Amino acid sequence: MEKKLQDHSKIVLSVVSHGQIDLVKQLLCDLEQQTYKDFRVILRKNVAEASLQETFDFPIFEIDNLNVNGFGENHNRNYEFGTSEYFIVVNPDIRIYDVKFLENLVSKLDEQPIHICGPKVVAPSGELEDSVRSFPTITSLYNKIFKHKKDQNLIDNAHDIIEVDWLAGMFLCFRKDIFRKLNGFDEKYFMYYEDVDICLRAIAAGIKVNCLTTLTVQHAARRDSHTNWYLKKVHIRSMLRYLYRFYRGKI
Repeated sequence: MEKKLQDHSKIVLSVVSHGQIDLVKQLLCDLEQQTYKDFRVILRKNVAEASLQETFDFPIFEIDNLNVNGFGENHNRNYEFGTSEYFIVVNPDIRIYDVKFLENLVSKLDEQPIHICGPKVVAPSGELEDSVRSFPTITSLYNKIFKHKKDQNLIDNAHDIIEVDWLAGMFLCFRKDIFRKLNGFDEKYFMYYEDVDICLRAIAAGIKVNCLTTLTVQHAARRDSHTNWYLKKVHIRSMLRYLYRFYRGKI
């Protein structure tokens, strides 16, 4: 059994690597430039890979999984491993170029009752990604799969904090007590739709989900499920599980 960390930082950033240590290093270099320093990183390696050789000016705790676990299970274990006021799930392929990003994030979280949130997400080209979305329905998924209709851009730049249905899981920030109240991610989703599900359960419990439109990260999406047949099957299985929960709650 993994032991909990004894030290306490205001922020824990939970990162899971699937043979992506080079991407992780880039993310860690971005974090090292942050003006805000009261954070630590829990890096869980889901497949066997080399340890970090570099040192950084913030604590990094590396954990090697004995078995390959799903997205939700990995981040749930990272949450249990340490303590913090804010728990941030962040993908290895995220880049944070604004050196005041964490400082501004914490300032907003400390000043207002924001429980679950995420920033705007842009592609390396600068184009806005569809990280802010309405809950999928049978109709919207049909239109997306068979009619190739993209999700509508729901970012409202007129307000710096907007209420949304759900945020994509490449960067999700939770207040620690809220993540615990929701019992973390549903581990029955091995991959995909865990982010939709936890936001659905949050809103059902009266917990708001917000996008902070003045904060931005970059995401180099790989879209592996578009070309990998195994991941396509996992994606479809997760989609069906979500739809069952969504419509069961509506009926």
